[in-house]
Parts: sequence; C-alpha cells; structure tokens
Amino acid sequence: AGAGCEVPSSAMFAWVLAKEADGQILKVMDTQVSFPSPGLASVTTSSFDGSSLSSSTHYVYALLRAENTETLAAGSSAETLGAAAALGVSVSRSLPFLVDAAPSPGRVQILPLQGEALKTSFPFGTNGWSDEDNTSLHFSFFVFPLGD
Repeated sequence: AGAGCEVPSSAMFAWVLAKEADGQILKVMDTQVSFPSPGLASVTTSSFDGSSLSSSTHYVYALLRAENTETLAAGSSAETLGAAAALGVSVSRSLPFLVDAAPSPGRVQILPLQGEALKTSFPFGTNGWSDEDNTSLHFSFFVFPLGD
C-alpha cells in the first residue's frame, strides 16, 4: 500500500443496501472484517438477501467506515447514506444496479414438431418476450436425458 492508504486496525466497517435515488438505507448486512496484514483490511459479507429488493428499482451497496463502534452503529441506523455521512461515517458506494423484473411472457417455437433423432434438425425460435433492457435477454436451451 502507498503512503496514506493504510487502513487502521481500529477501523469499523458495515455493508448496507440502499436505494440509489435517495440513499435510503434498507438493510444492514452481516459484515466480517479481518486484517490479513498491517494496513490491509478484508471486509466481506455473504448476506446478499434479495427480499429487500423491488423490481425496476436502482440500488447501491455501500461500505460504511467509522473510527469507533458507537459512530458505526449510529451511521448504520441512519435513514439515509447522507445522514450516515453527516454523523462522521465514511460512505463508499458501489456502482448502481437495476433489479430486473421478470420478462413479459413470450413464445418458444420448435419446427418441425416431429422428426428422426440425429437426422432431423429442430430449430428453435422465440418471439413476444420483452424486458426493461431487451439487450439483456439471453436464451438457453438444454437437452436432458430421460430415464428408461
């Protein structure tokens, strides 16, 4: 690490989920912190629960950092990321992400409907599907062996 980049071992951290538009803190996630070497912090969470998310809404993950437990607790309990920052908590936001709704129903067509295995080509086609971002729609078709 360069000069001035070291993380003090007294630093306290918490991951939170917030709405991008207003910074409203929706959830404080379980956060694990370790200091694998002097000046280096590893801050992780495995509690990415989607139950707090609504489709078609933009969110950010934010890492809160404070110098003591009381300040971190106050910042984690704040209504918004801005309010946490006003309490002296350092706030680092992720890039915003959109929670995608399920695509609207469409159709999958297979023609011909009958043929001979390994001899007949069965092309698949799709139509009628739509999404907030149609460029993000991807389709996969799989063949699963049937039991005897």
